[in-house]
Amino acid sequence: MNIGYECLNKWGYECVDRIVWIKTSHGGRRAVISHGFYFLHSTETCLVGYKCPEEETVDYQARVTNDLIISDLRKKSQKPDEMYNIIDLVMPNAKKIEIFARNNNLRPGWFSVGNQIGEVFEKWKANMSCDKCNKTIRNEEIRYKSRKVPNFDICEACITEVSSK
Repeated sequence: MNIGYECLNKWGYECVDRIVWIKTSHGGRRAVISHGFYFLHSTETCLVGYKCPEEETVDYQARVTNDLIISDLRKKSQKPDEMYNIIDLVMPNAKKIEIFARNNNLRPGWFSVGNQIGEVFEKWKANMSCDKCNKTIRNEEIRYKSRKVPNFDICEACITEVSSK
């Protein structure tokens, strides 16, 4: 979180607040538990900020909603529509940008930036290979990522071999 706040500050944005999404399934009846570094995660946090020239002001509506969304998971990394709706309500006339966007989060009226959007990413994503044995890792297969070495992926066969030693 600290890095997120630092990035906003470094890029010239003023942090307004954050929105927390509790990820659920089965119509909100079950919390979804996903992997994390130290704890298993059931939430995602969205930092909301603004940036405007000194001679202008930002038109925003305070207290239109709370900072919590409870919504089912959809496609991989697809954020709930409520997240965008809240931001649209809070800053109705502002230009909006999503950083770290993905193809399934593109929205009319929003400028989307990310290294996982567009046709090129869809083609590139299908060409993952194991950095140990060079075997292709298909989308539906499990791949293991290193926490210490950037862009290092290992297939299930190689992780089993490494784990058994």
